[in-house]
Amino acid sequence: MNLNKTVVEGDLWYIENFLTKEEIDWMYSVASDPKGWYITMRSPYKNIGNKWLNVDPSLIEYDENNNFIFPDKPEQWIPMPLMTNPNGIWDRLEKVLPPKYNRSSVLQTFFYKTDEEIMECIKNDSNLLEQFNSDSDGFAMGWHFEGRTEEETSGFGEMVSSFSIYINDDFEGGELMFQNKPYRIKPKAGMLVHVPLGKEWTHKVTKVIGKDRHTFYGSSWKNLDTRPYSTTEDC
Repeated sequence: MNLNKTVVEGDLWYIENFLTKEEIDWMYSVASDPKGWYITMRSPYKNIGNKWLNVDPSLIEYDENNNFIFPDKPEQWIPMPLMTNPNGIWDRLEKVLPPKYNRSSVLQTFFYKTDEEIMECIKNDSNLLEQFNSDSDGFAMGWHFEGRTEEETSGFGEMVSSFSIYINDDFEGGELMFQNKPYRIKPKAGMLVHVPLGKEWTHKVTKVIGKDRHTFYGSSWKNLDTRPYSTTEDC
């Protein structure tokens, strides 16, 4: 498999055909199953969901407040040979990413919502209404950047790399757009995109139209033992 990178600028690069068709089909089949998703708390329109590839959806648990409980029981896990086999997805990621890649199995999906559905979600939030009405791209995720500031990294492992892999491209929009750069990256199934860290590379995802936008994502850290973990209050 060709793992040559196409460099856009600096640490913004992509590998166009990082996944095989078999891997795309497998991830898409898991992403298409409506079971096992939880809506992230970073999703202002309640349309961004996460899901583990290696967790049996029927065994997922929620706490008394209906918050997702992160899976940590061996009986919840299912095999992932396409990830774990030699030269599988994890091996290839470790060849192209800076060390140390945190091996994970998380899907992230931007679920398609109509403008009417979005407005219903935010009708009582004046700040979100103003942002939505003033943004010509109708963002699916607002402006943000990857990585933590020096103050935020105190006592935590520092992120050194962030990436997304597109699983499908049968939708409109859903482009990766940069606030301070002229680049817009259009999703293509199987493409890995490495996103630079820091405020210079502030970015967002434009509104997804027509169908859901599925991705596999992850990151690398200077020290995996001290990297921060999500909780039910921040997931």
